[in-house]
Amino acid sequence: MSMRSVLRGLNVCALLVSGAALVRAETVDEVSRMLTEKMRAVTSLSAKTQTVAEMSSPGYSEQRVSKGVLELLRKDGKVFLRNESREVVTSEAAGQTVKQEGMALAIMDGTGYVYSYMESGDQKTAYKKKSQVDWDADPIEGLKALYDIELLPEETIDGAAVCVFKLTPKAGSGGEGSALEYFRKDCGYPVKIVHFDAAGKAVMTATYTDIKLNQEISPERFVFNTPPGVELVDLTEVVVVPPEGPAAATASAPAASEAGEGSVPATQAAAAPEQAAPAEAAGKSPEPRRADEKAKPEKKGKAKKGDAKKDGKKGKQKAKP
Repeated sequence: MSMRSVLRGLNVCALLVSGAALVRAETVDEVSRMLTEKMRAVTSLSAKTQTVAEMSSPGYSEQRVSKGVLELLRKDGKVFLRNESREVVTSEAAGQTVKQEGMALAIMDGTGYVYSYMESGDQKTAYKKKSQVDWDADPIEGLKALYDIELLPEETIDGAAVCVFKLTPKAGSGGEGSALEYFRKDCGYPVKIVHFDAAGKAVMTATYTDIKLNQEISPERFVFNTPPGVELVDLTEVVVVPPEGPAAATASAPAASEAGEGSVPATQAAAAPEQAAPAEAAGKSPEPRRADEKAKPEKKGKAKKGDAKKDGKKGKQKAKP
């Protein structure tokens, strides 16, 4: 055998070995575990959020645009979060255009509770509830029961490498449209979430920009003070279905509630409904990671005392845009 043949054989073996390594490194499970480890190592994160959602039907169309700031801090084994946003809803029907504006604030103060405040027109609502987001959870693992997950080629967003996942609803799951989720490789957090309807049209896009990592954030940013004249509704004993991981919260993300845990794109949305990955903005569409849908109270939820149960339900309704 000639030396040329030997070298050619060695090159082929090297390519096969390196190719196999690439395949292993690009499995959904391995990449999601890598992202989880990166996410847990982040001590603080701040970002500008924006969620744009559109829906339409014969004779009616609606667009929701939510913009805000998300801040997260990990300290002494606790997670603190502040998610603040303003939303503009523009609807058209019967030749008339109506524009409404609102704001939402969600604060998690490290005690395991989320405080939310929302304004919509003349309505002002504030409530307290238990946090349902596991901020250490794998952002992808909890979705496997409902979605077929595919890892797409890496992309670059704002100069940072991102891992891209495509979520397709499993048959019988009730989902109609797919979603794309983009996670930064250096920190494990989502930077973009896109929801599609059954026809493949993008109906909600949530983005996180101007991301700053591991910088000092004042503890005062995570203190909630109920505005004067507003009653704080206690929902701490209302039973809800917990979202899976921080991407579930942010995915609905922009408007609000647990946007922080969720309300600012989605969720989820952009999240103002009870936190809408980046999803409130997704409106009523059954797209992936609707944190507001997952946070609906079950019938067995009990109020803390007196009429709290009744008042809690009212507060919940007002919180939704």
